[in-house]
Amino acid sequence: MKKNVSLLVLILSGFLSFGNAQVGVSTANPQGTFHIDGAKDNPAVGAPSVTQQANDMVVTNTGSLGVGITVPTTKMHIVTTAADLNRYTLIDAPAGGNNLSILALRNTSPLAAGNFSLLGFTNSGPTSGGANWGIGSMRTSTAEDFFMGNSLGGGYLERLRITSSGNVGIGTSSPTELLDVAGHTRVRTMDIVAGTNAVTPVYTDSNGVLVKASPSETFGAVLSSPLNNLASGATGQLITGLSDGGFYKAVVIVGDGCGNVAIAEYYVINSTASSLYSINGLGGNQGSGNTAKSPIFNEISRYSISTAWTDVVGCADGGNPSALNYTLTMPSAGTINITNNGNVTRGYKIILTRY
Repeated sequence: MKKNVSLLVLILSGFLSFGNAQVGVSTANPQGTFHIDGAKDNPAVGAPSVTQQANDMVVTNTGSLGVGITVPTTKMHIVTTAADLNRYTLIDAPAGGNNLSILALRNTSPLAAGNFSLLGFTNSGPTSGGANWGIGSMRTSTAEDFFMGNSLGGGYLERLRITSSGNVGIGTSSPTELLDVAGHTRVRTMDIVAGTNAVTPVYTDSNGVLVKASPSETFGAVLSSPLNNLASGATGQLITGLSDGGFYKAVVIVGDGCGNVAIAEYYVINSTASSLYSINGLGGNQGSGNTAKSPIFNEISRYSISTAWTDVVGCADGGNPSALNYTLTMPSAGTINITNNGNVTRGYKIILTRY
């Protein structure tokens, strides 16, 4: 039994070294509480070189872990010494002040194109080639950007970048606007504007940047409002809230239960100054009849205009050829009323575009 124990101690002595409460594996010169020299290439005295540390692992008396380095500066400090592009340092950065990182990747290798830090995700997948995703940062002498990209059976493809100035690029590594999308975009859900809230159209300039027409507060703004179930002979408010000083093209739409629709256009001037507001007919079209497609306008006053259709076919909902007729009035600046001149209840819609 004593011979067996002696033999075991003799074998372990070639791998373990105990000294100053330190344990060394494959080294007689441990640099921490627990030290493994993977290649058994460390010197008998003194600190190992950077190359010799590359295959070492050390646990210090403060509980820090170093992999590839014998003097870890954080709780976990990993260094690889492969090609510069693969040389990363994993650190647990101390909190406080401006340094609030809990886990960070630091690249200490200067590169011609800048310094890169990268966190990668690799999936070998069921097919050859696999897929790799990476997120990280790139620092140059003038900027520090965040990026995300992947490769799939080929070279690296950058998918997203956030520049040090805050611009976000999707499909481009050089975003020139706060959001720069190099490709198609899709919005699956949009809110519907309620009531008479103005909607301003959006255009693009020669660079594809979204812009409003000039002056952006007025030109192209669209207002709309429905008025349902207005009885024959009754008058109701079709729309209100038109901007003072605004000039509009208005379209009024009315239909019957048989699918016939009548559309008429008007110019509207809305100004409270000296009560200079007015409405005037332009033209229109209706689906039934044969040749008389346009409405007949009767300008009663600058505040009132009647609209009649002479070739409308009667409908099974009770409407006769006059069922789509109406009168528009502006009782005051900013408001348009409508009177149902037909013989049955009708619903109306008005859409105004500001000029």
